[in-house]
Amino acid sequence: MQHCKQRSLAVTSIVAAYTALAQSSVLAVILVAFPLASWASLVTNGSFEASSSTTTTPTGWTQIGLTQGVFPYSLATGMPVYDGLNFYDLGGWANPQPNSGDGIQQTVPTTSGLLYTLSFGLSSEGGSDPPEILNVLINGSVLNSYTLVASGDPFTGPWVPEALNFTASSSSTVVAFTVTSSVAGSGNTWLGNNDPLLDGITLNAPSSGGAPEPATWGFVAAGIATMAVRKMRARRHSE
Repeated sequence: MQHCKQRSLAVTSIVAAYTALAQSSVLAVILVAFPLASWASLVTNGSFEASSSTTTTPTGWTQIGLTQGVFPYSLATGMPVYDGLNFYDLGGWANPQPNSGDGIQQTVPTTSGLLYTLSFGLSSEGGSDPPEILNVLINGSVLNSYTLVASGDPFTGPWVPEALNFTASSSSTVVAFTVTSSVAGSGNTWLGNNDPLLDGITLNAPSSGGAPEPATWGFVAAGIATMAVRKMRARRHSE
C-alpha cells in the first residue's frame, strides 16, 4: 500500500513539473529557438486586405505600367473567394486594356543563398479573348509563366493554388507579376478580357528559420524531458 502511495506521489510530481514547464520554460525554449517571425510571410499586403481603393496602387506594392487598385469580391458576384475581401486584377479594373508587360511588384528582404517559397492563388477574368500569360519574375528574370485560357464565363474562377521555389541571390529580392499576350507583337490588342487574377500572395521565410526538422524537435523534446526530471527531483527534495 505504501508503494502505491509513493508511486502516486511520483506521478503527481511529474505531472506538476510538466505543467509548470509548459507554462514557462517550454514556451521560452521554443520561442528562442524558433521565433514566430520566422514563419511570417515576407510579402506586405499579399492578400490585398490593407487596401480598399479600386483606383490607387495597393499598399506595399509598386505597379508596372498601369495604375489601379484592388478588386472587391463584392463586385464580382460569381467569383469564389480565395482570401479575404479583395483580389488583384492585372489590368481589368481601372485600365481595361493594359499594355503587354504591365503588372505589380514588391521588394522583399531575403538572405543570399537561402531557399524561399512563393505561393499565390491564380485565376483569370475568363473573357472571350485569346489566352493571356502571367509571368512571375524574380529580380527581372522569369521564374515561371502560366498561360490562361478563356472560359467564356467571366469571373467564375476557379482559383488555383501555385507555389514556386527560388534561391535568393542578395539581401533583397524583387518579386513581380506581369501580363503578356499569347499573340506575338500584339501590344495591348489582346489584353483586357482574360487578365490574370491574384490573391493570397505569400513568401515563406527560408527553410532554416521555418518549421524545425524532426531531429530538431527531438532535441527540444529531450531538453524538455531533462528539465522536467530536474524539476521533479527538486520538488521531492524540498518536501
